[in-house]
Parts: sequence; C-alpha cells; structure tokens
Amino acid sequence: MNRNDVYYLRCIECFNDLKCNIIEEKNDRIINGFFSCEKCNAIYPILNEVGIFFKKNLFDLYLTDFEKRIIKELSINLENSYKDNIKTEGYEKQYKGTKNWEYEWKEFLEKEYNAELFENKENVFSEEIFWKYIPLEKESIKNKKVFVGCGGAGREAYHISKHNPEKIFMNDLNIYIYNSKEILTNIIDRLVLLRFDVSYSPIKPETMDIVICDHALQHVYEPDRAFKNFVDSLNKDGLIGICVYSKEGNWLMVYCIEVLKKYFLSTLPLTVLKFLSYSLAFFLYFIIFLFYKPINYLLPLQITKKIPLNEILMFWSKNGYHLIANSCFDLLHAPIAYYFSKDDIIKLIEKNNIKILKLDNTYNTLWSLIGVKFK
Repeated sequence: MNRNDVYYLRCIECFNDLKCNIIEEKNDRIINGFFSCEKCNAIYPILNEVGIFFKKNLFDLYLTDFEKRIIKELSINLENSYKDNIKTEGYEKQYKGTKNWEYEWKEFLEKEYNAELFENKENVFSEEIFWKYIPLEKESIKNKKVFVGCGGAGREAYHISKHNPEKIFMNDLNIYIYNSKEILTNIIDRLVLLRFDVSYSPIKPETMDIVICDHALQHVYEPDRAFKNFVDSLNKDGLIGICVYSKEGNWLMVYCIEVLKKYFLSTLPLTVLKFLSYSLAFFLYFIIFLFYKPINYLLPLQITKKIPLNEILMFWSKNGYHLIANSCFDLLHAPIAYYFSKDDIIKLIEKNNIKILKLDNTYNTLWSLIGVKFK
C-alpha cells in the first residue's frame, strides 16, 4: 500500500473521503499509520502494511491483542472509532466464523501454505483449479485493477499476479491476511491489503476493473449485501468472478450435514470436529481409491457421471489425506454456509445490473459465475 491508494478508499461510517496519515514508510510502502475521516472523525489503523476497517461498534471485538499492542505503541488514538457495544445483526455468527477459520488456518494450513503448494498441479490450491473456479480470460487481467474479496492468505492473488495486473486490492476478515505478504512478494509494490467485512466495504464505487471472490460469499452473513458492494466497486463494463456452493448436486450437504451442524455439530469443540474430519477423510480416502477410481478407470464417462458425488470425489482424489481432512473440516465447522440454486444466482445478478458471460456448475457442487456490469 502506498499513499496514493487512499484515493480508492472511503469511510465505512459516513462514506466520506479519507486522509492518509503515515507513521512509518519504507520504499514508498506504508508500514504503519492510519486513515482518518474529517467528517465523522473515524480512525482506521494501518498495521504491518494492512489497513483495518471495522464498524465502530465492532472494532474492539475484532482487533486482536497483537493489533491492540501495535496501536498502543504507535499512539494511534481510536477513541472516536469505538461505539457502545451494539452489534449488527448476525455478528455472532460472523465473528464465530472468523474464529473458526483462524483455527482451521493454524491447524491445517499455516505450515504448508506457500507458493510451492500453489504451484503443485495436483491439489485444490493449484492455478489450474483456480481458473476452473473463476473462469475468466486470463488476458483480461493485464493492466487492470483487481479486487480480491475474502482473499484469505493470498492464493487467489498469487495466481492473478502472474498475469500482470496494474494493482491488486485484497481483503479478508481474518488475521492471516498478515501472512499474505510472505507469499505475494512478486507483487508487493502493487498490493493493497485490507482487513474488513465485505458487508461494509471501504472500496469506493466505480474504482475497480475486476472483482473476484472464490469460495467465500457463501460464508458471509449478508451475501446479497456483500455482492452488491462488489458490483458497486466495479467500473461500467467491469468483470466479476464468483464461485459459491451450489444447491444443485449438494443434497448430502444441504439435507444431512447442514441439519447435523445446526442441531449437533455446531455444539462441539473445534478439536472434536478436527478429529471427526480426519476420521471422515479416512473413510472417504478408502471409498475413493477402492471404488470411485477403479469405476472411473473401467467404465465410460456417460455412466460414471451419473454416479452420486463422482465428479467432486474424483476431484478430491488429487489431494492427499491431509488436504481431504482439511476439506472435510471446512464443510463441518462453518457457522454460515449458504447453498445457492441457479435461480438464486440469476436473481442476484439481475438486481445488480450484471450480465452473465459464463455460469458453470463446476464439479456439480459449485456455481462459477463470470459477469459484466452493464450500468
């Protein structure tokens, strides 16, 4: 992030322009500082190159002890950024989801989440798989401003960075966004890292050329509002790429696992869910390699494509046991998990002035949308 990036940002309380106040700068990159709103006096810290934007009533909830310590050391006054402890609707689920994802990061991914993992063609984090999830024309990224919504620790931005974007704006609600700098060294001078809830976005309207959100919108408490924010940030004729869980093809999740989550799994400690995930992964690993792989080798595609869960489990067969366990945990713990029907997707884009360019039922369990903003 550099001092000129404030042009693309706004206050999430009153939508006014912001002033950039730099405390520490290195090679034209802001390391520490804060954004200030002269209209409502809100303050948004910049810590270790990450801009932090929370609603006033949620700042104290989301800031970690690590962040609070740095804020104190830098003497950043957040007095005007706190409000009485009145919470927005659904904040409990969204906050619980944040803590769950952070647990998943530490237990499953932190040690091995790196460029080497992304370069491996035989796993769910590879570039080949990413472009199946988000089937944009790669040439469309060159010299464009790209916003990666809910970008985690940098997988999507890493793959996008290979195609020479002008700049990448990336957000996530979780603290592992700080780790992304280690992965995205190739584009660090063109990278803007932001920590915020996509339902309350500081990205100004009509400033982005492309918006991408992969495997995350279904975990946002207000997905309609978040999608609208994505679209609002796009210039006219800008492109949006979204990948979400589909209701079609996910009967096991929708009618079994989600019901179990509501009444039972959500009450269990994450350590127990981790154990269940590895147990379930062992069972799936056994089924995949003793049934699904041999069947797919022996029978023609016309038959195998009719076998329940065939496409998604054959896709999972490319991963090792540990990553299958991670995928299982991913599905078992999420406090918020929406499954979108095709009609849901069409309604969502129609009310947001998006024209469909592609809509694929990827692996029969996901909707991959590419659309263009026409107003």
